[in-house]
Amino acid sequence: MPSAAFVNRVTELDRLVRDLADAQKVFLISPRRYGKSSLIRHALAALHRRGTLTVEVTVSSFSSYVSFLEGYARALVAAETRQDRARTWLREMIQSTRPEIRYDADSVTSGSLTVAFPAVRSERDVARLAQEVFALPARLAEARRRKVVVALDEFQAIGGFNGGSVEHALRAAVQHQRDVGYVFAGSEPSLMERMITPRRPFYKAGPVMRLEKIPAAEFSAFVHARFARSGIKADAGLGDAIVDVAGNLPYDVQRLAHERGTTSARPAASARPSRISTTPFAGS
Repeated sequence: MPSAAFVNRVTELDRLVRDLADAQKVFLISPRRYGKSSLIRHALAALHRRGTLTVEVTVSSFSSYVSFLEGYARALVAAETRQDRARTWLREMIQSTRPEIRYDADSVTSGSLTVAFPAVRSERDVARLAQEVFALPARLAEARRRKVVVALDEFQAIGGFNGGSVEHALRAAVQHQRDVGYVFAGSEPSLMERMITPRRPFYKAGPVMRLEKIPAAEFSAFVHARFARSGIKADAGLGDAIVDVAGNLPYDVQRLAHERGTTSARPAASARPSRISTTPFAGS
């Protein structure tokens, strides 16, 4: 999402960037559709411009502990652009099993790289592998002599892996990583809040950020400004109406504003095609 299409969240963005640059372990808790993932991506982009290596993994996209470890290792290996060096580095770092690393030479997408641990079968195998994979960010920072920031989105999903032992293993690893910042983000507040209570591994692990709704007046003004920038004349009160109907949820405001902008900019059947952008803003 372009920076101009990122509404409000200036304070939250500044704080998140600052904490991650300081290698803090941040818990970011937000209801769904509040713009959590967009906030994370803007923070990672800002850090990347400073020379930080950034890694983003959506935990809920994996169905098992092993597949999560494979995806996590893959994301870290992808930070190394030279394929031969990436293979060598991962095989040196993972001693408990032999990783399989494959590149699709015909693909230019991020999906061209896969990492697998086919020999990992028992719980003991998984526990050993987890220790090595969770140590990778610090080893990457050391090898590249650069700070590393890891974003684990939809982090509450780790509760479905291996009886919750993931929390213990991950906390044991990250608490000693002085050159690696983490943001553990989740969109199920009750589960995330439970993770940071006493007797849980991540209790007092780092600062906690809780996203609130964007003030309705600011959001409405932003919607009107984006319509104007796109060359679309919006009726008075349209921004207020969109924010109200969408329940002041960034995702829904985005969708409704886009639909309204598309309708406003649609040319008549006999008219020449319009050159006006039909997307007043790309997201929140």
